[in-house]
Amino acid sequence: MVKETEEKDIIIKEKSYELNGDFTLQCLCTGELRIYETTINDEGNRQIEQEFIGIDSFIVYDFLRDLVEPIFKYLEKFRDLGFSENQLYDIREAFNDGINLSKYVIEGFDRFKIMEILIWRKSGLDVDKYVDSRYTIEQMKRIRWGLQKGIPVDKYADIKYNEEQMLQILLGLEKGINVDIYADENYSWEKMQNIRVGLEKCRYLNNK
Repeated sequence: MVKETEEKDIIIKEKSYELNGDFTLQCLCTGELRIYETTINDEGNRQIEQEFIGIDSFIVYDFLRDLVEPIFKYLEKFRDLGFSENQLYDIREAFNDGINLSKYVIEGFDRFKIMEILIWRKSGLDVDKYVDSRYTIEQMKRIRWGLQKGIPVDKYADIKYNEEQMLQILLGLEKGINVDIYADENYSWEKMQNIRVGLEKCRYLNNK
């Protein structure tokens, strides 16, 4: 098993991995790999003796297998859904940053919705409270827009509203009007829009 340690005395983040035997592989931020022969000092810490070039290739292979195999298995779930290489790259980078999206594959989200969820997660938004596989991608975007603007999306984050109805409620919340007057799933979005515009005009006239 590979043991991972982080170099604390280097300004740009690097990672070191202890290989089998007395060797350490160092992964630099530039992507360069360096292998060192190491020993254990009197304090029980591993210290570098010299850079080592002639290391057994099987040791490096075992290291790379242990390091890379988990991410390959993780990405395989997304590759089967038809994600592009660019999307897989974004998913891999997010995984390296601690964002695991595999549960959304299991729950039946398609690739477009999963990429939308990735935007949510990167933005630090509360995903699990609002994400529902029954939402269309456009409905999900309406909810994200509201969350990003600090709007109380609970007013319209409901599967009973289509994306256009959600938009009319979102716009009303932005203007500070009472959306409860027209937030009725039985109203068409056009009717909602007409009521919203009327309420906004009344609010404007009352504030003059």
